[in-house]
Amino acid sequence: MLIMLAGLPAFTQVLSPVPSRLQKVAASVPNPGDEPVMPLARPDFTVHSDATLEATIGATKYDRQTNRSIQERLYYYPDGKMGAAWIMGQQEPAYNDRGTGYNYFDGASWDAVPLQRLETVRTGWPCYAPRGASGEMIVAHRNATSSLVKMTRSQKGTGAWTFSEIAGPAGSSGIEWPQMITAGTDNLTVHLLAVTGTTETGGQLYQGMDGALVYYRSFDGGETWDKAGEMFPQITASEYYGINGDEYSWGTPHGDTVYFVIGGNWTDTFIMVSYDNGDNWNKIPILSNSMTLVPPNTVTEKFACSDGSLAVEMDKNGVFHVAFGRMFAKGEEDGQKYYPYVDGLVYWNSNMPMLNDSLDPDTLESHGQLLGYVYSNEAGDTVVATPSYGIGLTSYPQITIDENNHLYVMWCGLTVGYVSGDEYNYRHLYLRGSKDQGQSWGEPVDLNGSIIYIYREFVYPCMAKNTSGDALHFIYQTSDQPGSAVADEEIPAHDNTIEYRNVLKSEIIPVGIPSPAGRGGMTVSQNYPNPFTEVSRFEVNMTTSSPVSIRIANMMGQVVRILEAGVLSPGTHTFTLEAAGLAPGVYSYTVTGGEVVYTRRMVIRE
Repeated sequence: MLIMLAGLPAFTQVLSPVPSRLQKVAASVPNPGDEPVMPLARPDFTVHSDATLEATIGATKYDRQTNRSIQERLYYYPDGKMGAAWIMGQQEPAYNDRGTGYNYFDGASWDAVPLQRLETVRTGWPCYAPRGASGEMIVAHRNATSSLVKMTRSQKGTGAWTFSEIAGPAGSSGIEWPQMITAGTDNLTVHLLAVTGTTETGGQLYQGMDGALVYYRSFDGGETWDKAGEMFPQITASEYYGINGDEYSWGTPHGDTVYFVIGGNWTDTFIMVSYDNGDNWNKIPILSNSMTLVPPNTVTEKFACSDGSLAVEMDKNGVFHVAFGRMFAKGEEDGQKYYPYVDGLVYWNSNMPMLNDSLDPDTLESHGQLLGYVYSNEAGDTVVATPSYGIGLTSYPQITIDENNHLYVMWCGLTVGYVSGDEYNYRHLYLRGSKDQGQSWGEPVDLNGSIIYIYREFVYPCMAKNTSGDALHFIYQTSDQPGSAVADEEIPAHDNTIEYRNVLKSEIIPVGIPSPAGRGGMTVSQNYPNPFTEVSRFEVNMTTSSPVSIRIANMMGQVVRILEAGVLSPGTHTFTLEAAGLAPGVYSYTVTGGEVVYTRRMVIRE
């Protein structure tokens, strides 16, 4: 059973009476500011974790780790070692000591909780990644009128950091809100996204946009940039009024395939993918938004949208998997507003047509696209009250795909039952797994359901993209006070810890769901080559005789070709895909054999 909160009207009907603090219709979208630097203070924290599964690695009173999507902040190395980064600051309310917290796991234990930030200047929003054969790299921002701060060292876990800056494009006030990954066999290829400073945060318009998304690429670990501050031709002032900070997230590169997902209250939700390591980019639409060019202070009707917290990963078959929080928003005379009490974690993959822009929860659920929500319990408890983080009630998604092509999705969700002394519900972390690339899912696992966790808040999960053979690894922020004091003025400043935890995959992956190879006597391979310009091929392996049909559809779900292959006998059958007559772009081909259906994605290049 679920509790589905679709904005305040539905909220009132399902959970009545509604506490007074939930009566407000909308909340303004907040943005943290930046202040001058001051000396550091020693953190005050309590270690409460079980060292066999988890460890306290950091402490902070500055408790807003992201505006929307969470940066890459935990990396699990092949040798079993880990590096982690987060935002730390103790001197509220201005947090002039804010900067990057860092900790390292040497294979046996984590270092001591750090007492000071890495930088000598006030920063925030760090991204962490491996660099070179054995080094590491962090990129953080300062403010809307400054450069980004880059930190590198040649040996992970030890040695002095080298500091440098990454400047914004000429004509901009500066850049902020970075998202960075490294790639290549040596991890020296750097892909970086950032937003030019907006007028709200003290910046200025750039290329006609109040916040332009810009791209950087380096082949030498960030020493030089062959692409520096370039805009995407599909993300300009012709399509969008502006891009907000953190409303975008990288996925793990696969060779020359590099990609990220983007979406928000006033932005379409879509994937940007490059199949040539960042030279050229294609746009894969997921959810349209009719408000992309509507300026602030314009009155609009309430509309459904992404909450801006997203995750994306590509599996071994070339299919993209996306999760994001569901939300409603509206424009008013005093600015853009969102509804913070909307529920639902939306799932989509690139074998599916575009989402209906209503984001109706019943429709999503019927199509297997409602991955998470506020779950009811045996006691029949309901939501009492919840502070705002600027996202929906089930959000902050993370996606990891392991070596077996098994899919794991983690998120942060409001949890009914035990409430805090100030009568707020807590948020917990949840995990679901899929053995068949999102066609079916195991039951959600509440990672904080134990009695040792029930009076604590768990938010801002960051799950490592790499896994060990049997476990998933992640970090998060926790405290005994629900809510973020930085994001919600009604919440008092309080102590938070940053913790690491691992979970066995066997506790998450569904039981009794066969792998694709065992389904219905038919398997379908991914076409090769992919992308292609003229001809590509795929194989259908039959273990029993069955009539087979093949349909090719574009990303709008429109069928452009149909082939009735007739009854195929047991064995392997090869099919040829021809690009002739089809425009360059992203397509799906669906193979139906009896009651078994496989859908794969293919890309036609010019």
